[in-house]
Amino acid sequence: FRLDLKKALPGMLNLSKHYPDSELAFLMNAKFSGDKLDNLAGSILVEKGFYKNQNGDIDLEGLELRSITGSPVKYLSFTSDFFDVEINGNYYFQNIVNALKKSLNNYIPAINYEILAEAKENKFGYQLDVKNLDDLLTVFVPGYKIETPFLLYGVVDSENSFFELKGSIPGMSSENLFIKNIFIGNSPGQDSYASRLRFGEILFKNGMHLENLTVDSKISDNVINNQISWGDTLNMSYSGEILTKAVFSKMDSGLYPHIDLQWEPTTIHIADSIWNINPFTATIDSSSIEINHLKFFSGSQNIDINGKIGKDLSDILTLHLN
Repeated sequence: FRLDLKKALPGMLNLSKHYPDSELAFLMNAKFSGDKLDNLAGSILVEKGFYKNQNGDIDLEGLELRSITGSPVKYLSFTSDFFDVEINGNYYFQNIVNALKKSLNNYIPAINYEILAEAKENKFGYQLDVKNLDDLLTVFVPGYKIETPFLLYGVVDSENSFFELKGSIPGMSSENLFIKNIFIGNSPGQDSYASRLRFGEILFKNGMHLENLTVDSKISDNVINNQISWGDTLNMSYSGEILTKAVFSKMDSGLYPHIDLQWEPTTIHIADSIWNINPFTATIDSSSIEINHLKFFSGSQNIDINGKIGKDLSDILTLHLN
């Protein structure tokens, strides 16, 4: 069938609250069977169209959703001038959130996971090929920019509690912040999950900058070990390393686990100053956060935090500045 939508006002229909004056129009040609993405077979093509709001407009011509089913492996693709998406395998999108929870529960059993009686397993590879986001960002989030092109890809296998995401982004920026060379990687295993998130350079509007900010995490058996480091080995200004350990345990009641956090001794270089953080512990649960003797100091300057904050009005958290 063909659909010729002459004019729609999403804001007037409460479909676009942030853009009350938005307008949408398109000519669409559709030839498919199925009632949802999981069983869609065929294609949907926007021959021409536009979307506009107070920030600008987007040309929708050429947007196409195509799906091939009926074989042991399904194929779904979305193409546009902005980005392309490809998915190959067996996918059931209504169970995606459950698949991610199952994967997380494999490494952190203390996080409650409800096994669905009729959940269908997801096992597919995916790829996001980003071409140019300038028009989308200008219209929906003006002031932000993401450098292109870049590629993100991975695998989801809910039966084996496997989730993978890899790729890199050249950079992104806002009015007050600029980030270059973003790397995303992980290595899911049967008993442990290792991930790395790296930022080549972070520039702040006030002139401060961080280089080689890296977050390495290993998750296994209800424990997350994090190593956060940044700085240039040849220039110690704005450098440091933070080591933490988070231990999760199930609560007798409630949906959320109890977390015990251990923070190792830390030295941080800020310009020409050296700051230290003494080892401390903290506990987090569904109703409170307790910090035990956090001390951040440099010479005679120090910040001390100790106590508890939560729903109980008798809880007290103290902050001392010197």
